[in-house]
Amino acid sequence: MPKPISIDKLCKLFNLPYNYFHEYYKIYFNNPGEKIKVWKIKNKLTYEQLSKLFGITHSCLGRLLNNKINLSYNMYVELKKIWTF
Repeated sequence: MPKPISIDKLCKLFNLPYNYFHEYYKIYFNNPGEKIKVWKIKNKLTYEQLSKLFGITHSCLGRLLNNKINLSYNMYVELKKIWTF
């Protein structure tokens, strides 16, 4: 997969939507942490439950939800298995 920064530049240069290349980029650039927070609350999940579902540590989940780290493609694939954005 191309790096998100490259896709961002191409989309801006040619006025393309992010999902032109792949749905992952659309989600990557549209605040996935906030969407995951809403989904977590809607499904009444704890941080512990959510981190186990995603296969990441509790601290990694916290950083993802607070936009300290970006959504990796591997995390995206795991999320798609259990939830559709």
